[in-house]
Amino acid sequence: MLTRFVLLTSMIAALVAFAPTAGADETTADITFTRFDGTTTTGTVHAPAGAVGLPGVVLVHGSGDGRSPQYAQIATAFARQGIVTLRYEKRTEDYTPAHRDYSLLADDALAGAAALRDRPEVDPARVGLWGLSEGGWVAPLAASRSEDVAFLIVVGANAGAPAAQQAWANETRFGAAGVRGSMVDTLGRNAIRVSAAAGLFAQAYYDPVPVLEAIGQPVLAIWGDKDRLTPPGDSLRGFRDAFDRVGKPTTPCAR
Repeated sequence: MLTRFVLLTSMIAALVAFAPTAGADETTADITFTRFDGTTTTGTVHAPAGAVGLPGVVLVHGSGDGRSPQYAQIATAFARQGIVTLRYEKRTEDYTPAHRDYSLLADDALAGAAALRDRPEVDPARVGLWGLSEGGWVAPLAASRSEDVAFLIVVGANAGAPAAQQAWANETRFGAAGVRGSMVDTLGRNAIRVSAAAGLFAQAYYDPVPVLEAIGQPVLAIWGDKDRLTPPGDSLRGFRDAFDRVGKPTTPCAR
C-alpha cells in the first residue's frame, strides 16, 4: 500500500472552492505567451466546458524536456475537478545535465501564471503553481517571487540540494538491487561529488531552504513512501522545519 505524506500550511481548499462537479466535460485551447526574456513558448489550457471565473494552476515540470504524457493526464484530472490548468512547453535551450537555470525556469513559470490569469475561464486571484520533482525546486522559487501566485502545490519535492537528492536516489536503488559496501560509496556518493566538482551536475548545491522560508502562500506538499528518487521523510521534515522557523503553521498527515 502506498502511503502519501501530506503537509498543509493552510486550507488550499478555500482557494479552489465552488468548482463544478467532478467529471465535467473538458475543453482544451492552445496558447502562445511571452516569457520574461522576450522569447515565446506555447502551452495548452485544460478547462471544464463553459468554465468562467474558476481557480487555475500552472504545471511546472520535473527534469527532462517536459514532454511526458503525464502532464496532459494531470491537467485533465485537474480540469475534471473544476481547476483550469496550463501545461506549457518547457524551456530546453541550453538545458542539459551540466547546465540549467532554476531562476530562469521560475520566471517561465510566472510568465505561464500571468498568461493563465488573463484567460476568461479563470479567476485571476486564484491561480497557483504545481511542481513535480525538479519543479519542487522551481515552483517554490517562482512563488517566493510573486504575490500574484495564490497557492503552491509540490509533489515529490526536495528540501535539500540536488546533489544530496541524487546521492540518496543512487544509494536507494543500489540497496534495492542488493548492492552493498564500497560500490555504494564509489557509485552512489563519490560519483556525484566528482560530477559536481567537474561542472557536470547542474545546480548541484542549490539550497532551497531560504526559498521555503520566504514563501507566504498556502502550500500543499505531497510525498509517497515508495518514492525512490526523493527522500520523503527527510523532505517532509525539511519543509516543516523551514516553515516552523518563520512561524508558518503546518498540518502533517498520512493518507
